[in-house]
Amino acid sequence: MNKWAAPWVRLRDLLAHPQALALGGLLLLFFLLLAVAGDLLAPLLAATILAYLLDPMVRYLERKGLHRLWAVVVVFGVFTGLLAATVFALVPLLSRQLIQWLEGLPALIANGQALLLQLSRRYPQLFSTEQVTSMIHGLGADLLTWRQAILAHSLSFGKGLAVALVYLFLVPVLVFFMLKDKQAILQWLGRFVPADNRLIRIVWHEVDQQTGNYLRGTMWRILAMGGLALVGYWLLGIHYVALLATIIGLAVLVPYVGAAIALLPLVAIAYGQWGLTSMFWYALLIFAILQILDGNLLAPLILAGTVDLHPVAIIASILFFGGIWGFWGIFFAIPLATLLNAVLLAWRELQEMVAHEQQHTSQSP
Repeated sequence: MNKWAAPWVRLRDLLAHPQALALGGLLLLFFLLLAVAGDLLAPLLAATILAYLLDPMVRYLERKGLHRLWAVVVVFGVFTGLLAATVFALVPLLSRQLIQWLEGLPALIANGQALLLQLSRRYPQLFSTEQVTSMIHGLGADLLTWRQAILAHSLSFGKGLAVALVYLFLVPVLVFFMLKDKQAILQWLGRFVPADNRLIRIVWHEVDQQTGNYLRGTMWRILAMGGLALVGYWLLGIHYVALLATIIGLAVLVPYVGAAIALLPLVAIAYGQWGLTSMFWYALLIFAILQILDGNLLAPLILAGTVDLHPVAIIASILFFGGIWGFWGIFFAIPLATLLNAVLLAWRELQEMVAHEQQHTSQSP
């Protein structure tokens, strides 16, 4: 055989293997459904993720002797209570604080412009007046456009209220039945998977082991960081404390980049309230302490061993999937990167499997 043709023949043998076809077909179907019907399937996907996160609590209660149905009822009751508290208490508060902050944004822009002009006067060798003026106009226009877009979206939120209410009804109902009938659903799905599904099981085991712990750990980190920020900034007396604590908590969803994103609204709120006084620097000090706690205590303690990915791979996945799917691509960047890593592990297993089969065939009489 031609030495240039040999790698292509080997690749053809690998791709034509029944288990490779089964795994590839399953992944292709999954991504096609996301691309074509992602919006329509959003309640189902959200319910699947929530049920996946809640299932360990149900299994824990089962191990303590509680029947599956009653364990589901207990966990589901706690979940719906937290959901109701979030929808009817936290969301209106956050919306009100966001709108109030956006309404005061023009005054903040004016203060920032004055500060930049002072810099150009004090350090003319670094900042010329023309450069500062151009930067002020461009930044001010962008911020005002962004503010108007968010305010318009907030005011037109009522148009999507009916859809939101339907989702708030459908998702909890789906979560309940997914938890209650987990085994029946898995058995039904198993009918569509080939009996010889070694590669699929390798991918699922890797994704389940790392992604499940990562998602649950991330939820605890969000609550911990948000709670600590809420207490710290409430004691400091900063405005819009609930909004700020929520942003800092959610920032952990974006590794390495989220902290920088959360720092921007903190600087804007603290500077708008106190200017460049000692209270402004205290606010930044609290933020630095929170990031140190998260990086050196919370993340190692909660996420230890859950994600076996290099930081470069994590950042690349955030950039890639975020560019494709926006916020949800960023949110699921690490699980998707874990999926790709699991596929690579399965590919190596497939190579060994095909080599073993070919060796066995060659040795057969």
